Amino acid sequence: MAHPKTFCVIGTEFAQRQRTLTKITHSLLNGRDSALHVNVLYAHEVEVESLRELISRYSFGGEKIIIFKEAHMFSEKVKKYLLDEWDALAAANSLVFDIEQDPALLVKNKKYKDDRFLQHILKSSQLYKTYSYQNEIPLYKLLWPLRKNNQAEALYILEKLFLEEPNESKLGMQVLGMLIREFSRPEYRSRRQDYLTLVWEADRLIKERGLTPKLALSLLLTKIFSS
Repeated sequence: MAHPKTFCVIGTEFAQRQRTLTKITHSLLNGRDSALHVNVLYAHEVEVESLRELISRYSFGGEKIIIFKEAHMFSEKVKKYLLDEWDALAAANSLVFDIEQDPALLVKNKKYKDDRFLQHILKSSQLYKTYSYQNEIPLYKLLWPLRKNNQAEALYILEKLFLEEPNESKLGMQVLGMLIREFSRPEYRSRRQDYLTLVWEADRLIKERGLTPKLALSLLLTKIFSS
């Protein structure tokens, strides 16, 4: 469960992340002087001793706001300290973690999936995922790996589409509609009925069985590539 005073901002574009960090900081300051309360630290420079000293230092007029830049680059020693002291730190301070990474990569990349500290941040913080307009994936790009018979790429693009679209139900219906149009093309003549049946099954899983559109579509793509 996300802690009300811990935040995590993820994205590849600096300006987008910075705007989000500024909004979070202004909200936390609530009119207080930022010079007295805001501390910005770069993860690769942080040591346990200096961090412990900063946290123990009294902040006049209220709690400290600690912004950790490049939060995926802490040393193992600092990660352990933060994990061990997480509850106490979050109770006494506002913690903001800034991560320059593609949000979809954090889901797919084994290095990050196996990072216990990073996964703890993602689960225990209020998440803000930022995207560059240039990096957004248009819906139709899901068709490219479908036509190339590339299952891994198709599932990756589906994952990223759902990360970028907050209305999961709307996106699910858009993808199903696009797939119906795609499988109506002449080149799918021999498999058209099989594929359309799988699409309709996915639609029923969403509407009648209560599966999330993301899960139903992931299962659909897997069945299509396996058929």
